[in-house]
Amino acid sequence: ARWASRERRLAHLGITQPALGGSPARHLLVRTGRIDQRDPHDGLPAEPLMIFMKWLAREACERTSWARQHLTRQSITWQFDTAEGLKYAVQFDAATEFPGVRTDILRTRFEPASDAASEPGTLTLAADEGLHGDAALELQEALTRRLRAWIEHGGEGLAAGARRPGAA
Repeated sequence: ARWASRERRLAHLGITQPALGGSPARHLLVRTGRIDQRDPHDGLPAEPLMIFMKWLAREACERTSWARQHLTRQSITWQFDTAEGLKYAVQFDAATEFPGVRTDILRTRFEPASDAASEPGTLTLAADEGLHGDAALELQEALTRRLRAWIEHGGEGLAAGARRPGAA
């Protein structure tokens, strides 16, 4: 999916796992920030969320008990930004609107995420958990565990390291 961007040099793109069992009653949106390598930023690389979304799609296709329990009437979207994305934007359809559907947003960032770390609803991961290094599997496990917990609680329960929007 793609969304309109207020920043001329960024494209907002994403992938949605549709709700099982019809129209969603809730929409969970995971924003990972920029995925490109054009210049320094605190966004997560694409690979961990690609792996997570493929796992989520497999769960939904196989209609596992986990998927039936947590994806019924609940859609999940991974939204990412890229400064190199204008060439990809034409490959994505316009994002589906969910009028009247509650949308919970979780932002993920690497530390130090400057101001983002203190924003409500932001899950930060240690930058030294390395994507391409020896800690790649640990990073994937930590991210998957936290996102699963968030989904299992319908966007209500945030995993350690994140706060609910509006929480003190």
